[in-house]
Amino acid sequence: FVADQLQDGIRFRSLTVVDVYTQEAVAIEVGRSLKGDDVVRTSGEKIAWSTHRSAVVNLDRIGEIYRDGVADGTVVLKDGSKLKMSRAGRQKLVEIGKV
Repeated sequence: FVADQLQDGIRFRSLTVVDVYTQEAVAIEVGRSLKGDDVVRTSGEKIAWSTHRSAVVNLDRIGEIYRDGVADGTVVLKDGSKLKMSRAGRQKLVEIGKV
């Protein structure tokens, strides 16, 4: 997210979704209040999923999913990177049929 303010004092945020592997700009969303769910909506629910407050993943890049305890988990990407997964993130994977 990039935050800025107009000359009249109105604040706004812009979200640029970039595929880090291809360096392609997938989408740009501008609004007064943008959240993590907006990232998923902007990039498309079938290709992106929010694992945790700070990470959004392309579903095609997921290698393995591990459960850590009762609710949280770990997502291992095909390149070996590991990301935390929240309970809500796991629930979204269940809803779209990845788990």
